[in-house]
Amino acid sequence: MDDCKCGRSPTGKCLGWHNLTASHYQSTKVIWLAKRKAETLAEEYSGLFQILNKEK
Repeated sequence: MDDCKCGRSPTGKCLGWHNLTASHYQSTKVIWLAKRKAETLAEEYSGLFQILNKEK
């Protein structure tokens, strides 16, 4: 994957977001950020549940 040249990519790598309209970019960014947060929370809760199950 190439580096992002337009500055829109949250990863620094080109995601093709340079072709999006401003409003489509904003909604895509919000969705991308929400998915990343959900993945992070799922990992944190998974680890927590593993710890709690070991304590039983």
